[in-house]
Amino acid sequence: MNPSNLSIVASEGHTDATTTTAVVTISTSSYELNISFRLDEIQQLPRAKAARSADDDSVELGRCGNTPVFWSTTDDHINVFVGGDDHTPDFGIRLPIWALDAVIDELEFLGLGLPANSP
Repeated sequence: MNPSNLSIVASEGHTDATTTTAVVTISTSSYELNISFRLDEIQQLPRAKAARSADDDSVELGRCGNTPVFWSTTDDHINVFVGGDDHTPDFGIRLPIWALDAVIDELEFLGLGLPANSP
């Protein structure tokens, strides 16, 4: 994948008395994927780096529409699966591992990133 073709942008989502959300748009010239995150999910995003596909492991963080999003890693890539589970997704993309860092950086720029005392 051509890294210059990949765009990752975060924007504020819905906020009310009990829920703060953000939307991350991951896109190329071929697709656009919008993932909504609750604040507690944003704070768990670094866990995705430890979720190994080879170990049949993934973390469920965020939603695309009303569908769960699963994250896992393979070598130096992050896998993003949209569907009822991570074994039979409706849609999946494989991104360079730095894309997860870019997602986290975008959310931190909005002030919705990790707590100050997180690693």
